[in-house]
Amino acid sequence: MAILVVGIASCAQPPDQAARKAKVSLGQLKDASRGQIWAADEFAAAEAAVQAADREMASQKARTFLTRDFAKAAQLYAAAQEDITLALNAAEEGKLAAERQAREALDAALAAIGHAQAALTVAPVSRDSRGADIMLERELDRMDSRLDEVRNLIVAEKYDEAISRAEEVLEQVTSLLRNVSRGARR
Repeated sequence: MAILVVGIASCAQPPDQAARKAKVSLGQLKDASRGQIWAADEFAAAEAAVQAADREMASQKARTFLTRDFAKAAQLYAAAQEDITLALNAAEEGKLAAERQAREALDAALAAIGHAQAALTVAPVSRDSRGADIMLERELDRMDSRLDEVRNLIVAEKYDEAISRAEEVLEQVTSLLRNVSRGARR
């Protein structure tokens, strides 16, 4: 009889600590790790798991005392915690991948500027082309200074915007290189 009472009492206790832990971890995933941005699918799965556990907990709390069984809610919170851990890892990996892509785009734009500056250095200069060369050098300097904005976006963790800006600069430098090579062929 005592075992039955202990068994009923253990199932009648709501897993409040597990619920708090899951909600705190989900908040950390959302705020600090920015899981919605870096691991949107994993974040959605973790959030859905916490919501399912919350619904089960509410369903059991609505039942009469002797018919309550919080075992499923406890299992759901444990599964939700596992989903949150997976989402935290995916968010970290997603952020690192986005940062790597942004830095690669920045490096590509810097290399293109260096290549264009080298092309201008070896390009033949005539009286007629001197003014155009100076203008191209200024344009390259302006593009190089635009890459400071890309660096700032990377520091601010706005990787998609940084990639976009770096690619714009790369495209403009590539266009300038085409113009320089066309001028050299004439």
